[in-house]
Amino acid sequence: MQFWKLKPQLKRKEPQSSSILYTIPTNHNPTGIIMPEERHKELIEFCTANRLPIIEDSAYQELCYESNPPRTLKSMDKNGMVIYLGSASKSFVPGLRIGWIIAAEPIVQRLGDVKMQMDYGQVPFPSGHLPNFFPVDYIAIICPP
Repeated sequence: MQFWKLKPQLKRKEPQSSSILYTIPTNHNPTGIIMPEERHKELIEFCTANRLPIIEDSAYQELCYESNPPRTLKSMDKNGMVIYLGSASKSFVPGLRIGWIIAAEPIVQRLGDVKMQMDYGQVPFPSGHLPNFFPVDYIAIICPP
């Protein structure tokens, strides 16, 4: 991703318009590319300087077989700029279609409201038991204190 090429477009945007950067930094689909950790840091610095929020899609994070996956962008986020998305449907239970979000509380609350309006809530059995399959410190691994 050549995010630095976004700078001219960010300067030209309308006052009422808003932008967000979407990225799959680990095991990008369809390329399989893993963004180096140095590029992670550069991306965070660029987006922070330009007030550009990031959606980090980490559905493929657990599919690193040859080495440990790099740190998440969320783990480097000091300002609440990164919205982290995870999924159990790529690596754990493909038919289950359960995902999660780690973001600032107002964002999570608003998205929860929208989801409830769209589908009247998730089936409680699968989503309620999914946390039993993850280490207790899973969130601490993604975004350490």
